[in-house]
Amino acid sequence: FGSRFSNWLSMAEFRTPARSLHVCLIGEPGTGQSSLLRAYRGHSLEDVRKQESFVTVAEVDGEPFRVRFTDIGGQAMFDPLRKPIIATAHVVLLCLSLANPNVESTEEKWAALIREVNTTAPVIVVGLRSDARSVAISDEGEEGMALADRINAVGYLECSAATGSRVGEVIDKALVTGKEHFLAGQQMRRSHFAASRAKDQHLRDLGTRRGQPETADGEEALEETPLLGLLVPVDPPDAFDCGDEAITLDDDVAAVSDDQIRSGLSVLGLTPQAGRHAYLRCTLIGLGLTSLDGLRSFGQLQYVNCSGNQLRSLEPLCALPYLLELNASQNLLRRTQSFSGQRQLLNCDLSYNFISTLGDWSNHRYLRKLCLRGNFIQSVSPGLRSCKFLQELDLAENHLMGLDNLGSCPELTTLRLESNQLSSIHGLDQLHNLQALDLSSNLLVSLSGLDAENHPRLRALAVASNYLSHIQHVEALVPFRALQDLWLAPNPVCALPEFRAQILRRLRQLRNLDAAAISCEEKVKADVVYGDDLDEREATWRAVLPREPFEDRRMITDQKLIDEEIQLFGQLGGPMNLDVDEHLEPIPAGVEFAADG
Repeated sequence: FGSRFSNWLSMAEFRTPARSLHVCLIGEPGTGQSSLLRAYRGHSLEDVRKQESFVTVAEVDGEPFRVRFTDIGGQAMFDPLRKPIIATAHVVLLCLSLANPNVESTEEKWAALIREVNTTAPVIVVGLRSDARSVAISDEGEEGMALADRINAVGYLECSAATGSRVGEVIDKALVTGKEHFLAGQQMRRSHFAASRAKDQHLRDLGTRRGQPETADGEEALEETPLLGLLVPVDPPDAFDCGDEAITLDDDVAAVSDDQIRSGLSVLGLTPQAGRHAYLRCTLIGLGLTSLDGLRSFGQLQYVNCSGNQLRSLEPLCALPYLLELNASQNLLRRTQSFSGQRQLLNCDLSYNFISTLGDWSNHRYLRKLCLRGNFIQSVSPGLRSCKFLQELDLAENHLMGLDNLGSCPELTTLRLESNQLSSIHGLDQLHNLQALDLSSNLLVSLSGLDAENHPRLRALAVASNYLSHIQHVEALVPFRALQDLWLAPNPVCALPEFRAQILRRLRQLRNLDAAAISCEEKVKADVVYGDDLDEREATWRAVLPREPFEDRRMITDQKLIDEEIQLFGQLGGPMNLDVDEHLEPIPAGVEFAADG
């Protein structure tokens, strides 16, 4: 966990992650969707776990994606989270068993749930257990194809987890379909923003003529055209019932054993109790554990890694008063505060669980690093108010639409917010020690909210895969004198003529741009083509050829770039000028950018 962050982040340490896809599997309990995922992973089908959820990296059409597979057709405790999970999916696999088909229930319950969420993610109907096909189901799969037609699914597939037949084909087609939806979502958002802005301008014109306020109906523009499940707030999950964490004997099929604990012990060191020696670290990764009660008698532990299991609760960790670092990623946790008592906890990783709220961290006031990546958090609650020493926070791959309540963490140096639903970055004003900020894969059309006076130490900034379209959005970064690493591509602004030279001309302090080091020669070349030595050239010319008129032969001028941009795109602001900042004005014709940047 510690390697994910560092106080000073170089290009290698703060690299924009692979794009993320979310594949959601739904269906009646016992249909076999968990077996499908276990077969895809190469795990034993004899596993009695009812739920399967994991994260992996897969190549889709030759491009790496971080893929999360979520099975929500199992335990009832996840019912309140089904809507948010479906709403964030890039593809939904609606599963039914060919051995015991229940088409009516599948259509009435699960297809209706998809319609209720109003997601535009593609749905694929998948017939499972094809090796044990019921006599009521034809070999051609006519019933499944008919169901797919009735619910407007994109297709129907069959496979068998027991024999492995066509399992890879089903998953591969699901990933390709999810990627197409991901890319279509980006294009749809571009069209939506452009149409929304045109409509807002029309409404302002009407309001001006009628003497009405400019914002008459502007707020309704975003609600009329849902963006493939984005920009549409997801209904918050029902209130959490702590009783859902209770595990019955039937559910606790893989409690941690003493042998597993002893095999995972390491790092012999001194304990706070009279300086006695004991093992301080316990590693229990990927064992399919459903409870950790066996750890209660190991109170000296300071480092616990129980990632990749099936844990619903971390309550047994309350018996570890000296716990300093916890990694409980990729489990089935629904809330952050399923454990308490470790007042000196420093590092905590709860990524890729089923957490819907940030929770209250006041009991862990000495927390330094917190990772909640890949959950279903929609807002930043005041729960971090007491964490005055928090330095590194990862809220990537959630469903955040705002950044309120982050100002209570004045020591925050690293903040990762990529792959959320942020259309604004206001709320970071109080983070004066911020050094690394990742805002990639959001809905930003400007960098309004970043201020060099408020963030004087900002060194690494990632804003790739947004909708920055105007070169003046980049000029807003000129005052950030400490900025060294910048990720911009892909953005509409990257299509501007001589884009890299324009960036180097303005941001002279950069050392790396889009994961490519900037050499001194490249900076000098940018200055030369812009003609920084124009006055010196003219003086030399007139000294040698006083009777000949001097000609300005600069390869790049701001006016030439403006003319070329208008010629290419018919407007200033690149192929899609989505700027919504009212104060942002085009560069006046004939005005050159200052030579000192």
